[in-house]
Amino acid sequence: LKRLFAEGPAQGPKMVVAGPGLAHPSISVEGQKMGAPNFRRLQNELIAQGKDDICRAVALLFSNGVDHIKFFANGSTICPTDRTCDQYFNLDEMKLIVAQARKVKGAKVLAHIMENRTAKDCLAADIDTFEHSGYLDEELCEGMKKGGKYLIPTLYMGQVAEEFVDEPPVTRDMFYARDMYFEMVHGKKEESA
Repeated sequence: LKRLFAEGPAQGPKMVVAGPGLAHPSISVEGQKMGAPNFRRLQNELIAQGKDDICRAVALLFSNGVDHIKFFANGSTICPTDRTCDQYFNLDEMKLIVAQARKVKGAKVLAHIMENRTAKDCLAADIDTFEHSGYLDEELCEGMKKGGKYLIPTLYMGQVAEEFVDEPPVTRDMFYARDMYFEMVHGKKEESA
């Protein structure tokens, strides 16, 4: 759409896009099915593991017209077996993503973040926007304010969570529901006697 609006006969708004997010192979069932990690595009993710993959992925995204780079610092919450609060990229890898993105003037780095330990590494790596990050503490807020960072909150996931929890293939026993949304959707689990 960005190219169509910029170059073609169709009229539309100027678009500023990030494209597929960089994701670690262990982030989803699809990634695990791939076997040995390699550089392949999945639905809304670009699988990248290690320095070479990260550099190639960022270059590929820019060559395809993105303006910014997004990556999944924590689980995507899209896949039912995804552990939403595990950190997938370490601090050095995050710094590399930022360094590669900064080669393009004006490019920002957006991080999908689900918990504070990962958010603090993102802050140390100089990430520009903190996507979702619903569990902020004073230290993190102060660091973001001091560094001129932006929080892009997710204000409500209840309806989406209810649909995911109640619809196959997600079940109450899978990581997604267990780690994140079970209590929000169904209330506290009863303690077994």
